[in-house]
Amino acid sequence: YAQLIVMQARGGSYKVGQSISPTKTITLKEGERLTLIGADGKSITHRGPYKGLPVKKGSSNTERILSSSLQK
Repeated sequence: YAQLIVMQARGGSYKVGQSISPTKTITLKEGERLTLIGADGKSITHRGPYKGLPVKKGSSNTERILSSSLQK
C-alpha cells in the first residue's frame, strides 16, 4: 500500500523523509505540526493536538490510499 512521506515536522518524533502508514494512528501534542505527502503529490497537514489516522475520509487521494491499504 502507498506510504505517506513526512515533508515537514515541527516537534515530536517524526523526521523529514520518514514513511508513515496511512492506517496507523499518529499523535501530535500542542504546538507540533506534521506535513505529509501522498503518492499523487498532494499534501496533508496536521497540527497538534491531534490523535488519529494521518488521512481524513472524504479526500479522494487519501481515501484511495486508505482503501487500498485496508484491502491488502
